[in-house]
Amino acid sequence: MRRKARAPAQPHAPASRGTEPSRLRLPSTIEMVRLSDLKPPRRNARTHSDKQILQLADSIQRFGWSCPIVTDENRRIIAGVGRWKAAEHLGLREVPVTIMLGLSQAEKRALALADNKVASNAGWDRAVLAVELGELADLLPEFNLNLSITGFDPIEIERLVRHSVDRKADPADKIAPPSVSRRGDLWQLGQHRLLCGDVRAGADLRQLMGREGAALIITHPPYNDLASPIEKHRKFNERQAISRKLSSQRSIQSLIDAFSLAAKLLRHCSRRDGIVLDPFAGSGTTILAAERAGRRGYGLERDPLCVDAAIRRWQEFTKRDAVLARTNQTFDEVAVARAITKRGKRH
Repeated sequence: MRRKARAPAQPHAPASRGTEPSRLRLPSTIEMVRLSDLKPPRRNARTHSDKQILQLADSIQRFGWSCPIVTDENRRIIAGVGRWKAAEHLGLREVPVTIMLGLSQAEKRALALADNKVASNAGWDRAVLAVELGELADLLPEFNLNLSITGFDPIEIERLVRHSVDRKADPADKIAPPSVSRRGDLWQLGQHRLLCGDVRAGADLRQLMGREGAALIITHPPYNDLASPIEKHRKFNERQAISRKLSSQRSIQSLIDAFSLAAKLLRHCSRRDGIVLDPFAGSGTTILAAERAGRRGYGLERDPLCVDAAIRRWQEFTKRDAVLARTNQTFDEVAVARAITKRGKRH
């Protein structure tokens, strides 16, 4: 039993180099065919692991049939054995089939190899792929999906993004004096705020928040003794930066999943445009997560060097300028002005 998706067309002569588009061979018909009517190829050089069959089944279940099975007029499979097995795994009764008419046995065998080999000859732009996977890691959970739907496994993702990390340094790794930020500086990062101040000082918290209230607080004090000197805080942040870099090199998949989890947490525990407060902002990870999740990130950080690192990370991520609220100067303008002032004082 079969249902035709469209009327059959007349077969064309085999195409050759320089053949006009109108003379290219077209599939004679695309039909819905009973799975039990399909016959496996007499010889199949392509292997399919159970893992790949499950991946194909997930893709078909989520996206549908983006690519039908290809058979000859006798329902003998030419290409698409993996999709056929995935359909069996899903318990489908009918599948879409592209039927090729007029092929010789030699042409069928050549097509079976070309269908698999030609696609595998393509390469990847590893930098673009790393960005795409990173963004999808954040977006897919909204649709109850994860990166496995792309066909890439965690080891492949680790290798791909490690390559990108090795070639592109994180602006947060550039923690070196002198700092641009000073105690009391309130920076506007788009809809986010970052104050160089101390959460223990009520005046600093009031300066950051104004008349607004936070919908969510994300906090992890960077040391056990809040009375410890600032140098201990700076050393912690320097170790944190080094640890982050090493962790990235060990397992980028874990990094991507952690960042995706943070953005998901913000979405589930707060409303869009709600304020998320981080009283120990460090190098600004919460603000970056808020940027992706459509929330407003407000942060306090008492180490000026870490404030600078957070601003640079946000600017690199958004391609926009942070602005000093008091003067409306950009971060780069403030850096130049303060550097000139310091040189003037020396002379």
